[in-house]
Amino acid sequence: MTKKNLLIAAGLSALSLGLVGCVPQEKYNALRIEKEALEAQINEAQSDQLAARREADLLRSQVGQLSGGNESVAALIAGKDRQIDQLRTENTDLLAAYEAALQEGAPALPAPVINDLNRFADANPGLVEFDERTGTIRFSSDLTFGSGSAVLNPSAGEAISQFASILQNDTIAEYELLIAGHTDNVPVSNPATRQKHPDNWYLSSHRAISVAEALRRNGVAKERFAVAGYADQRPVADNGTTAGKAANRRVEVLILPTKAPTGTPAGQPRMAAEEVVPVETDGGLEPLK
Repeated sequence: MTKKNLLIAAGLSALSLGLVGCVPQEKYNALRIEKEALEAQINEAQSDQLAARREADLLRSQVGQLSGGNESVAALIAGKDRQIDQLRTENTDLLAAYEAALQEGAPALPAPVINDLNRFADANPGLVEFDERTGTIRFSSDLTFGSGSAVLNPSAGEAISQFASILQNDTIAEYELLIAGHTDNVPVSNPATRQKHPDNWYLSSHRAISVAEALRRNGVAKERFAVAGYADQRPVADNGTTAGKAANRRVEVLILPTKAPTGTPAGQPRMAAEEVVPVETDGGLEPLK
């Protein structure tokens, strides 16, 4: 064999050996890549598992808190129900006194207060009447509110501010007040009105609450109030006439010479069973606070 042939043979042998050696390396590389991919998937699965466990623990904690919260809410509701029952019992007595006062006359108010109330009524003709026999101030709804509304007119607001000053007179500063709304016998029919006051019960209650709220804003302690809505059930005139209907549309404030119970919970207004909230005020519908 010539030197040239020997070189060619040696080259072919080396190439053959090289080709045989490359196949295991490629398999190794492929297996290594596959192993790294599997390790990445395992790490991702472990991470997902840890996140799921943490989320489950968080949900368990939230469920526990919610369960405890429901017990607290239930206890709070039960407490409020007891307060409502107490207030209704108190207001039953107060409403009975209101009925008796209207029928038989209330115990006389102090003379200085009667004089102040007479002057107040004289200064607001048409808007205000004062019944000395029953100790009742009567606001005409036609001048106190717009048609179908429970929002006080500006002039009525000014009059109620004057009235609040009288109610804070030292001699009657603790006397109880029953504020009762009344309507004529014409059903609420305007769709816009019905959205806020579905019927005359609502309208009479909302108007009474508006007067109570105005008195409160002018410094009269809300613990003195009871609020009722009678709709058309207590007319003072014949609903068969225009003048009679106008007279029946009113809000009455009865001044009772009895002191508000000291057991009234702080911050709790004394509301009659007939009261309906929320009430329409200048700022919209809101409860008496």
